[in-house]
Amino acid sequence: MQGSQKNIYGGTIYGQIDSTRNDYQTLDKTEYSSGFTVGYKQSLFRKFGKLYNNTSLFSTKEKIKLLTLFNKDEKANIILKSVTYYYDTILNSEKIKIQKKALIRAQSNYDAAKAKQESGLVSKVDVYRAKLSYLDQNRNLNDSIKRYKDSLENLYFYINQDVDINNSFSESQPIIIIENSLENKKDSKILAENIKWNNMLLDEKLLKKEIYKSNKDFLPDLELDMKYKQFAQKEELDNSFNFNEDSWSIGINSNYNFNTTEQSITKQRLLLEKTKLKRDKYSLNRLIFKDINSLQNDYKNIIENLKIYKLKEKEAENSLKVSKIRYERGLSSNLDILDAESSYSSSQIDYVSEVLKYNLTLLKYAKAINSLDLEFINKVIK
Repeated sequence: MQGSQKNIYGGTIYGQIDSTRNDYQTLDKTEYSSGFTVGYKQSLFRKFGKLYNNTSLFSTKEKIKLLTLFNKDEKANIILKSVTYYYDTILNSEKIKIQKKALIRAQSNYDAAKAKQESGLVSKVDVYRAKLSYLDQNRNLNDSIKRYKDSLENLYFYINQDVDINNSFSESQPIIIIENSLENKKDSKILAENIKWNNMLLDEKLLKKEIYKSNKDFLPDLELDMKYKQFAQKEELDNSFNFNEDSWSIGINSNYNFNTTEQSITKQRLLLEKTKLKRDKYSLNRLIFKDINSLQNDYKNIIENLKIYKLKEKEAENSLKVSKIRYERGLSSNLDILDAESSYSSSQIDYVSEVLKYNLTLLKYAKAINSLDLEFINKVIK
Protein backbone atom coordinates (compact mmCIF):
# COMPACT_ATOMS: atom_id res chain seq x y z
CA MET A 1 0.00 0.00 0.00
CA GLN A 2 1.37 3.39 -0.94
CA GLY A 3 0.33 7.01 -1.21
CA SER A 4 1.77 10.40 -2.09
CA GLN A 5 1.00 14.11 -1.88
CA LYS A 6 2.48 16.79 -4.14
CA ASN A 7 3.10 20.38 -3.07
CA ILE A 8 3.30 23.67 -4.96
CA TYR A 9 7.11 23.67 -4.90
CA GLY A 10 7.51 20.66 -7.16
CA GLY A 11 8.01 18.22 -4.29
CA THR A 12 6.26 14.99 -3.38
CA ILE A 13 5.83 13.40 0.04
CA TYR A 14 5.27 9.68 -0.23
CA GLY A 15 4.79 6.68 2.02
CA GLN A 16 4.63 2.93 1.57
CA ILE A 17 3.76 -0.08 3.72
CA ASP A 18 4.70 -3.55 2.50
CA SER A 19 4.73 -7.09 3.78
CA THR A 20 6.20 -10.24 2.16
CA ARG A 21 6.40 -13.95 2.80
CA ASN A 22 9.16 -16.21 1.47
CA ASP A 23 8.86 -20.00 1.48
CA TYR A 24 12.12 -21.97 1.26
CA GLN A 25 11.10 -25.53 0.47
CA THR A 26 14.63 -26.94 0.39
CA LEU A 27 15.33 -25.50 3.84
CA ASP A 28 11.83 -26.27 5.06
CA LYS A 29 11.28 -22.82 6.54
CA THR A 30 9.26 -19.66 5.99
CA GLU A 31 10.38 -16.08 6.52
CA TYR A 32 8.25 -12.98 6.94
CA SER A 33 9.35 -9.43 6.35
CA SER A 34 7.44 -6.20 6.86
CA GLY A 35 8.30 -2.55 6.76
CA PHE A 36 7.27 0.99 6.05
CA THR A 37 8.98 3.72 4.08
CA VAL A 38 8.54 7.50 4.11
CA GLY A 39 10.28 9.83 1.74
CA TYR A 40 10.39 13.16 0.04
CA LYS A 41 11.26 13.92 -3.58
CA GLN A 42 12.08 17.48 -4.58
CA SER A 43 12.69 18.97 -8.02
CA LEU A 44 15.72 21.26 -7.87
CA PHE A 45 15.68 23.20 -11.13
CA ARG A 46 13.12 22.93 -13.91
CA LYS A 47 9.97 22.09 -11.95
CA PHE A 48 10.89 23.93 -8.78
CA GLY A 49 8.77 26.71 -7.26
CA LYS A 50 5.25 28.12 -7.17
CA LEU A 51 5.42 29.71 -10.62
CA TYR A 52 5.78 26.30 -12.20
CA ASN A 53 3.49 24.23 -10.00
CA ASN A 54 0.52 26.24 -8.66
CA THR A 55 -1.10 27.45 -11.91
CA SER A 56 -4.41 25.75 -11.11
CA LEU A 57 -4.56 27.27 -7.62
CA PHE A 58 -3.74 30.70 -9.02
CA SER A 59 -6.43 30.29 -11.67
CA THR A 60 -9.03 29.36 -9.04
CA LYS A 61 -8.33 32.45 -6.91
CA GLU A 62 -8.49 34.75 -9.91
CA LYS A 63 -11.70 33.15 -11.14
CA ILE A 64 -13.32 33.78 -7.75
CA LYS A 65 -12.46 37.45 -8.22
CA LEU A 66 -13.91 37.34 -11.74
CA LEU A 67 -17.07 35.68 -10.44
CA THR A 68 -17.62 38.58 -8.04
CA LEU A 69 -17.28 41.10 -10.88
CA PHE A 70 -19.49 38.95 -13.11
CA ASN A 71 -22.26 38.92 -10.49
CA LYS A 72 -22.04 42.71 -10.20
CA ASP A 73 -22.19 43.07 -13.99
CA GLU A 74 -25.19 40.73 -14.24
CA LYS A 75 -27.05 42.73 -11.57
CA ALA A 76 -26.34 45.91 -13.54
CA ASN A 77 -27.71 44.24 -16.70
CA ILE A 78 -30.90 43.25 -14.87
CA ILE A 79 -31.32 46.76 -13.46
CA LEU A 80 -30.82 48.39 -16.88
CA LYS A 81 -33.21 45.97 -18.57
CA SER A 82 -35.86 46.50 -15.89
CA VAL A 83 -35.60 50.29 -16.07
CA THR A 84 -35.78 50.14 -19.89
CA TYR A 85 -39.07 48.21 -19.69
CA TYR A 86 -40.26 50.61 -16.99
CA TYR A 87 -39.52 53.70 -19.10
CA ASP A 88 -41.15 52.13 -22.17
CA THR A 89 -44.29 51.67 -20.11
CA ILE A 90 -44.11 55.20 -18.74
CA LEU A 91 -43.69 56.58 -22.28
CA ASN A 92 -46.77 54.75 -23.54
CA SER A 93 -48.69 55.88 -20.48
CA GLU A 94 -47.70 59.48 -21.21
CA LYS A 95 -48.75 59.11 -24.87
CA ILE A 96 -52.21 58.03 -23.68
CA LYS A 97 -52.53 61.21 -21.60
CA ILE A 98 -51.37 63.41 -24.49
CA GLN A 99 -53.68 61.74 -27.01
CA LYS A 100 -56.69 61.85 -24.70
CA LYS A 101 -56.32 65.62 -24.58
CA ALA A 102 -55.75 65.70 -28.34
CA LEU A 103 -58.96 63.69 -28.82
CA ILE A 104 -60.91 66.20 -26.73
CA ARG A 105 -59.54 69.05 -28.85
CA ALA A 106 -60.35 67.12 -32.05
CA GLN A 107 -63.94 66.67 -30.85
CA SER A 108 -64.11 70.39 -30.14
CA ASN A 109 -62.77 71.19 -33.65
CA TYR A 110 -65.31 68.81 -35.18
CA ASP A 111 -68.18 70.42 -33.27
CA ALA A 112 -66.98 73.92 -34.23
CA ALA A 113 -66.74 72.95 -37.93
CA LYS A 114 -70.30 71.54 -37.90
CA ALA A 115 -71.63 74.69 -36.23
CA LYS A 116 -69.88 76.94 -38.75
CA GLN A 117 -71.10 74.82 -41.68
CA GLU A 118 -74.68 74.99 -40.43
CA SER A 119 -74.31 78.77 -40.24
CA GLY A 120 -72.96 78.83 -43.78
CA LEU A 121 -69.58 80.18 -42.74
CA VAL A 122 -67.52 77.24 -44.02
CA SER A 123 -67.96 74.49 -46.56
CA LYS A 124 -68.74 70.84 -45.90
CA VAL A 125 -65.05 70.10 -46.57
CA ASP A 126 -64.09 71.60 -43.20
CA VAL A 127 -66.50 69.21 -41.46
CA TYR A 128 -65.06 66.21 -43.31
CA ARG A 129 -61.51 67.22 -42.43
CA ALA A 130 -62.40 67.76 -38.77
CA LYS A 131 -64.15 64.40 -38.59
CA LEU A 132 -61.18 62.61 -40.18
CA SER A 133 -58.87 64.28 -37.66
CA TYR A 134 -61.14 63.15 -34.82
CA LEU A 135 -61.17 59.56 -36.13
CA ASP A 136 -57.37 59.60 -36.51
CA GLN A 137 -56.92 60.78 -32.93
CA ASN A 138 -59.31 58.07 -31.76
CA ARG A 139 -57.28 55.46 -33.60
CA ASN A 140 -53.99 56.85 -32.21
CA LEU A 141 -55.40 56.64 -28.70
CA ASN A 142 -56.48 53.03 -29.16
CA ASP A 143 -53.04 52.13 -30.55
CA SER A 144 -51.34 53.80 -27.58
CA ILE A 145 -53.54 51.92 -25.12
CA LYS A 146 -52.59 48.65 -26.82
CA ARG A 147 -48.86 49.52 -26.76
CA TYR A 148 -49.18 50.48 -23.10
CA LYS A 149 -50.74 47.14 -22.21
CA ASP A 150 -48.08 45.27 -24.20
CA SER A 151 -45.24 47.18 -22.55
CA LEU A 152 -46.81 46.62 -19.14
CA GLU A 153 -47.05 42.90 -19.85
CA ASN A 154 -43.37 42.87 -20.84
CA LEU A 155 -42.38 44.74 -17.70
CA TYR A 156 -44.26 42.51 -15.29
CA PHE A 157 -43.21 39.37 -17.15
CA TYR A 158 -39.56 40.39 -16.80
CA ILE A 159 -39.83 41.15 -13.09
CA ASN A 160 -41.96 38.02 -12.61
CA GLN A 161 -45.08 39.64 -11.17
CA ASP A 162 -48.78 39.58 -12.02
CA VAL A 163 -50.10 42.47 -14.11
CA ASP A 164 -52.49 44.96 -12.57
CA ILE A 165 -53.21 47.40 -15.39
CA ASN A 166 -55.78 49.49 -13.52
CA ASN A 167 -53.49 50.32 -10.60
CA SER A 168 -50.05 50.34 -12.19
CA PHE A 169 -49.58 53.96 -13.33
CA SER A 170 -51.72 56.89 -12.35
CA GLU A 171 -52.77 59.66 -14.69
CA SER A 172 -50.53 62.08 -12.80
CA GLN A 173 -47.41 59.91 -13.06
CA PRO A 174 -44.65 62.52 -13.49
CA ILE A 175 -41.83 62.32 -16.03
CA ILE A 176 -38.69 63.07 -14.03
CA ILE A 177 -35.31 64.08 -15.44
CA ILE A 178 -32.96 62.13 -13.21
CA GLU A 179 -30.01 63.91 -11.67
CA ASN A 180 -26.47 63.10 -12.73
CA SER A 181 -24.79 62.25 -9.42
CA LEU A 182 -22.02 60.06 -10.87
CA GLU A 183 -18.49 60.52 -9.61
CA ASN A 184 -15.67 61.10 -12.05
CA LYS A 185 -13.71 57.86 -12.17
CA LYS A 186 -10.13 57.52 -13.30
CA ASP A 187 -9.52 55.30 -16.29
CA SER A 188 -7.55 52.85 -14.18
CA LYS A 189 -10.47 52.39 -11.78
CA ILE A 190 -12.92 51.86 -14.65
CA LEU A 191 -10.68 49.13 -16.05
CA ALA A 192 -10.15 47.57 -12.61
CA GLU A 193 -13.93 47.06 -12.28
CA ASN A 194 -14.58 45.92 -15.85
CA ILE A 195 -15.36 42.18 -16.19
CA LYS A 196 -14.04 41.85 -19.76
CA TRP A 197 -10.81 43.65 -18.91
CA ASN A 198 -10.21 41.50 -15.83
CA ASN A 199 -10.92 38.36 -17.80
CA MET A 200 -8.25 39.40 -20.30
CA LEU A 201 -5.81 40.18 -17.48
CA LEU A 202 -6.36 36.66 -16.15
CA ASP A 203 -5.61 35.21 -19.58
CA GLU A 204 -2.47 37.34 -19.70
CA LYS A 205 -1.28 36.17 -16.26
CA LEU A 206 -1.91 32.54 -17.10
CA LEU A 207 -0.11 32.91 -20.43
CA LYS A 208 2.92 34.42 -18.67
CA LYS A 209 3.00 31.39 -16.39
CA GLU A 210 2.76 29.05 -19.37
CA ILE A 211 5.63 30.86 -21.09
CA TYR A 212 7.65 30.63 -17.88
CA LYS A 213 6.99 26.89 -17.71
CA SER A 214 7.84 26.51 -21.39
CA ASN A 215 11.22 28.20 -20.84
CA LYS A 216 11.85 25.99 -17.81
CA ASP A 217 11.11 22.88 -19.85
CA PHE A 218 14.24 23.52 -21.89
CA LEU A 219 16.39 23.11 -18.78
CA PRO A 220 17.68 19.81 -17.36
CA ASP A 221 16.22 18.81 -14.05
CA LEU A 222 17.56 17.10 -10.96
CA GLU A 223 15.35 15.40 -8.43
CA LEU A 224 16.50 14.86 -4.86
CA ASP A 225 15.02 11.74 -3.26
CA MET A 226 15.40 11.25 0.50
CA LYS A 227 13.77 8.28 2.17
CA TYR A 228 13.75 6.45 5.45
CA LYS A 229 12.84 2.78 5.77
CA GLN A 230 12.23 0.71 8.86
CA PHE A 231 11.61 -3.01 8.61
CA ALA A 232 11.65 -6.32 10.47
CA GLN A 233 12.15 -9.98 9.54
CA LYS A 234 11.35 -13.23 11.37
CA GLU A 235 11.13 -16.93 10.75
CA GLU A 236 7.96 -18.89 11.18
CA LEU A 237 8.98 -20.27 14.57
CA ASP A 238 10.30 -16.96 15.80
CA ASN A 239 7.70 -15.14 17.90
CA SER A 240 9.58 -11.86 18.01
CA PHE A 241 8.68 -9.33 15.35
CA ASN A 242 10.16 -5.90 16.07
CA PHE A 243 10.96 -3.09 13.69
CA ASN A 244 14.55 -3.09 14.75
CA GLU A 245 16.24 -2.39 11.45
CA ASP A 246 16.20 0.85 9.54
CA SER A 247 17.96 2.60 6.72
CA TRP A 248 18.39 6.08 5.27
CA SER A 249 19.05 6.87 1.65
CA ILE A 250 19.59 9.97 -0.46
CA GLY A 251 19.54 9.86 -4.23
CA ILE A 252 19.74 12.34 -7.08
CA ASN A 253 18.08 11.55 -10.38
CA SER A 254 18.50 13.51 -13.59
CA ASN A 255 15.71 14.16 -16.09
CA TYR A 256 16.44 15.78 -19.43
CA ASN A 257 15.05 15.22 -22.92
CA PHE A 258 17.52 16.07 -25.67
CA ASN A 259 14.73 16.15 -28.26
CA THR A 260 13.44 19.72 -27.79
CA THR A 261 11.21 19.87 -30.89
CA GLU A 262 7.99 19.57 -28.91
CA GLN A 263 9.09 22.22 -26.40
CA SER A 264 10.11 24.55 -29.25
CA ILE A 265 6.73 24.21 -30.95
CA THR A 266 4.97 24.88 -27.65
CA LYS A 267 7.08 27.97 -27.02
CA GLN A 268 6.42 29.39 -30.50
CA ARG A 269 2.68 28.81 -30.06
CA LEU A 270 2.72 30.61 -26.72
CA LEU A 271 4.65 33.55 -28.17
CA LEU A 272 2.08 33.88 -30.96
CA GLU A 273 -0.69 33.83 -28.35
CA LYS A 274 1.16 36.55 -26.45
CA THR A 275 1.27 38.75 -29.56
CA LYS A 276 -2.42 38.17 -30.24
CA LEU A 277 -3.35 38.83 -26.61
CA LYS A 278 -1.42 42.11 -26.64
CA ARG A 279 -3.34 43.19 -29.73
CA ASP A 280 -6.69 42.09 -28.25
CA LYS A 281 -5.90 43.88 -24.99
CA TYR A 282 -5.19 47.12 -26.86
CA SER A 283 -8.40 46.76 -28.89
CA LEU A 284 -10.50 46.07 -25.80
CA ASN A 285 -9.06 49.11 -24.02
CA ARG A 286 -9.98 51.31 -26.98
CA LEU A 287 -13.45 49.75 -27.25
CA ILE A 288 -14.25 50.26 -23.55
CA PHE A 289 -13.40 53.95 -23.65
CA LYS A 290 -14.87 54.43 -27.12
CA ASP A 291 -18.25 53.28 -25.75
CA ILE A 292 -17.87 55.51 -22.70
CA ASN A 293 -16.96 58.56 -24.82
CA SER A 294 -19.86 57.82 -27.18
CA LEU A 295 -22.30 57.74 -24.25
CA GLN A 296 -20.82 60.98 -22.90
CA ASN A 297 -21.36 62.63 -26.29
CA ASP A 298 -24.93 61.27 -26.45
CA TYR A 299 -25.56 62.62 -22.96
CA LYS A 300 -24.34 66.12 -23.84
CA ASN A 301 -26.25 66.08 -27.13
CA ILE A 302 -29.53 65.10 -25.45
CA ILE A 303 -29.15 67.89 -22.88
CA GLU A 304 -29.04 70.39 -25.75
CA ASN A 305 -31.90 68.64 -27.57
CA LEU A 306 -34.10 68.81 -24.47
CA LYS A 307 -33.95 72.60 -24.62
CA ILE A 308 -34.86 72.51 -28.32
CA TYR A 309 -37.75 70.06 -27.85
CA LYS A 310 -39.13 72.12 -24.95
CA LEU A 311 -39.01 75.24 -27.09
CA LYS A 312 -40.68 73.42 -30.01
CA GLU A 313 -43.47 72.27 -27.69
CA LYS A 314 -44.06 75.85 -26.53
CA GLU A 315 -44.03 77.20 -30.10
CA ALA A 316 -46.40 74.45 -31.28
CA GLU A 317 -48.81 75.35 -28.46
CA ASN A 318 -48.70 79.02 -29.43
CA SER A 319 -49.22 78.13 -33.09
CA LEU A 320 -52.30 76.08 -32.16
CA LYS A 321 -53.78 79.01 -30.18
CA VAL A 322 -53.22 81.43 -33.07
CA SER A 323 -54.73 78.99 -35.59
CA LYS A 324 -57.88 78.66 -33.49
CA ILE A 325 -58.27 82.43 -33.23
CA ARG A 326 -57.82 82.87 -36.99
CA TYR A 327 -60.34 80.11 -37.70
CA GLU A 328 -62.89 81.55 -35.29
CA ARG A 329 -62.56 84.92 -37.02
CA GLY A 330 -62.92 83.35 -40.45
CA LEU A 331 -59.40 84.25 -41.56
CA SER A 332 -58.38 80.67 -42.46
CA SER A 333 -59.71 77.19 -42.97
CA ASN A 334 -59.42 74.51 -40.33
CA LEU A 335 -56.42 73.05 -42.17
CA ASP A 336 -54.21 75.36 -40.11
CA ILE A 337 -55.79 74.10 -36.90
CA LEU A 338 -55.39 70.44 -37.88
CA ASP A 339 -51.75 70.93 -38.86
CA ALA A 340 -51.04 72.86 -35.66
CA GLU A 341 -52.85 70.21 -33.63
CA SER A 342 -50.69 67.45 -35.15
CA SER A 343 -47.49 69.44 -34.53
CA TYR A 344 -48.44 70.14 -30.93
CA SER A 345 -49.18 66.49 -30.06
CA SER A 346 -46.00 65.35 -31.80
CA SER A 347 -43.89 67.95 -30.00
CA GLN A 348 -45.26 66.83 -26.62
CA ILE A 349 -44.46 63.19 -27.38
CA ASP A 350 -41.01 64.14 -28.73
CA TYR A 351 -40.14 65.99 -25.53
CA VAL A 352 -41.24 63.14 -23.26
CA SER A 353 -39.37 60.62 -25.42
CA GLU A 354 -36.20 62.73 -25.20
CA VAL A 355 -36.48 62.98 -21.40
CA LEU A 356 -36.66 59.20 -21.09
CA LYS A 357 -33.86 58.82 -23.64
CA TYR A 358 -31.77 61.14 -21.47
CA ASN A 359 -32.48 59.05 -18.38
CA LEU A 360 -31.61 55.78 -20.11
CA THR A 361 -28.42 57.25 -21.58
CA LEU A 362 -27.33 58.32 -18.11
CA LEU A 363 -28.03 54.82 -16.75
CA LYS A 364 -26.13 53.22 -19.65
CA TYR A 365 -23.22 55.53 -18.90
CA ALA A 366 -23.38 54.53 -15.23
CA LYS A 367 -23.21 50.89 -16.28
CA ALA A 368 -20.29 51.56 -18.64
CA ILE A 369 -18.23 52.96 -15.74
CA ASN A 370 -19.44 50.18 -13.41
CA SER A 371 -21.54 52.45 -11.17
CA LEU A 372 -25.01 51.11 -11.91
CA ASP A 373 -26.41 49.40 -8.83
CA LEU A 374 -29.52 49.54 -6.66
CA GLU A 375 -28.01 52.26 -4.49
CA PHE A 376 -27.61 54.53 -7.51
CA ILE A 377 -31.12 53.69 -8.79
CA ASN A 378 -32.70 54.47 -5.41
CA LYS A 379 -30.82 57.76 -5.37
CA VAL A 380 -31.86 59.03 -8.82
CA ILE A 381 -35.32 57.48 -9.31
CA LYS A 382 -37.69 58.75 -6.65
